Amino acid sequence: IEEKLRVASEINELKSNIVNVVAHELRNPLSSIMGFTELITLTSKDESSRENAKIALEATNRLTAIVNNMLDSARLDRGIIDYMQESVDVGALLEKQRLLFQPLAKTKNLSITVDAEEHLIIRSDPAAIARILDNLINNAIKFTDYGAVKLRAHRNKDGVLIEVEDSGIGIPKTDMPKLFEIFSEVDAKRRPIGKGTGLGLSLVKRTAEGLGGSVSCESEINKGTCFRVWLPLQQLPQNK
Repeated sequence: IEEKLRVASEINELKSNIVNVVAHELRNPLSSIMGFTELITLTSKDESSRENAKIALEATNRLTAIVNNMLDSARLDRGIIDYMQESVDVGALLEKQRLLFQPLAKTKNLSITVDAEEHLIIRSDPAAIARILDNLINNAIKFTDYGAVKLRAHRNKDGVLIEVEDSGIGIPKTDMPKLFEIFSEVDAKRRPIGKGTGLGLSLVKRTAEGLGGSVSCESEINKGTCFRVWLPLQQLPQNK
């Protein structure tokens, strides 16, 4: 049994290392492709070229999200993520995310709005929160064909509640218990539409919990989905 556990551990470590190397090698060329594609969508005078560039931009954003999830998954598996503690203006962070995803939303004629309380400051890791929002907003756009994606934040108990709501296809109630499991069947059912990997929501949950928070979801078929991420006002010290 001990030998089998040792071999399994070595295989998992090797797999994690391979994922980490591959993801790093993909990151730089993807950034270049995304930059030039966005430039075409903004400057080309040919409508056909702009439409083709929008399709390419959506695919590149999707691939970039997959690469980022691979990196985060490898880091979490290896236990090498150290969360920072800085002052985070939640409203400003949501606005930054809105601007980041606005070009992608425009390719589907979707709007992104932000409604956040003023002076909503917490002590946490802004990069980790951004990774959570990257996954949730990307999913919201991916599974929404018309309407809007709404970002909200307000004080809740001893923390802040961040909401990402869409008007998309929704999630069946029977699938909700498996929603945050890695490579869940829920994502497999939705994958023909969005071509996901099944990593995103698992990473959202693991990252939120790493920050001392939690995540929940409400959804209704053909009406939309709302993810709620609760984070404490101040992150608890990490165990070393």
